[in-house]
Amino acid sequence: MLLLLALVLGATAWWVHATATPRVRGQLTLAGLQGPVTVTRDEWGVPHIRARVSDEDAVYALGFVHWQDRAWQMDFQRRVVQGRLSEVLGTAALPQDRFLRTWGFQRAALSALPALSERSRRLIRAYTAGVNAGMAQGKVALEFRILGYTPDPWTEVDSLSWSKLMAYDLGGNQADEVQGARVVRRLGAQGLNEVTAPYPASAPTVLSSDELGTVRPTPPGPVRAGPEHASRPDTGLPPATVRALQAHLNAARELGLNAVPGKGSNNWVLAGSRTASGKPILADDPHLALSSPMLWYLADLQGPTLKAIGASIPGLPSIVIGRNERVAWGVTNVNPDVQDLYIEPQGHA
Repeated sequence: MLLLLALVLGATAWWVHATATPRVRGQLTLAGLQGPVTVTRDEWGVPHIRARVSDEDAVYALGFVHWQDRAWQMDFQRRVVQGRLSEVLGTAALPQDRFLRTWGFQRAALSALPALSERSRRLIRAYTAGVNAGMAQGKVALEFRILGYTPDPWTEVDSLSWSKLMAYDLGGNQADEVQGARVVRRLGAQGLNEVTAPYPASAPTVLSSDELGTVRPTPPGPVRAGPEHASRPDTGLPPATVRALQAHLNAARELGLNAVPGKGSNNWVLAGSRTASGKPILADDPHLALSSPMLWYLADLQGPTLKAIGASIPGLPSIVIGRNERVAWGVTNVNPDVQDLYIEPQGHA
């Protein structure tokens, strides 16, 4: 009996490995490529992509390896943005789906796609074809088997949608707006200034001095970086509205879209005069929530003109943080005031 059980377990393990493990050696002939492409994985599994004919081919290969290594992550992220978690996770995910569909991240991505440049559209089309080519290889991530469903083909809008949700996540001050409304209701506008210090009028701003000259002058004194109705206590949010907003925040929190200690970013740069090589060094440190698998995916893309190495995000056809042969770039973000809440008059939707 023990021998039989061992044989069954061994056969199951072999079957899972054979049907789920992507092919990383040998040659493949794939439709949609304009020329030969090589993908070499180093000792850490990082893909180094070399496309001879076009940059689109390099991005095609990025989509291919993204799906090979992070298929479940990509499909799950797509379902999060679309508000389709309950289709595979059950009714427990309905509050999250309602939150996601109310905000309309997928609608935002659909409206943004036509506005992209022709080059961006070409790269997204190539990436989409690469993802679908990887999907067509027939290797099925174990998570899909456990949940019993087959992922839909990748579409161009899928490569934009996750960035929309990340914009919401990195905005992050909606909770401050709700909290500010509750403080104003209890303590009035002056109470809000006492609970949370206003932004000093003399502090740095995103807008330049020239741009600030084109907007309405701000009265002297500190600038309020909170609810826009804070100076008018009579328009405080009704308790039912605050409760509804809090329910949205709770749904976001359960999705991991909430402020956590240490969540933010920092970066710094050293001039060449201060380095051993004589060249500048850029350090970028994005503090995002831990996840498994991790958000980032290291890759090296080399095409005729596209030469970038660094951290990509599965689902996005680009190197988000990295360098090319001329410059290095990074992204940082902390406590921006980029989300505002408005009270609509009764009868308006």
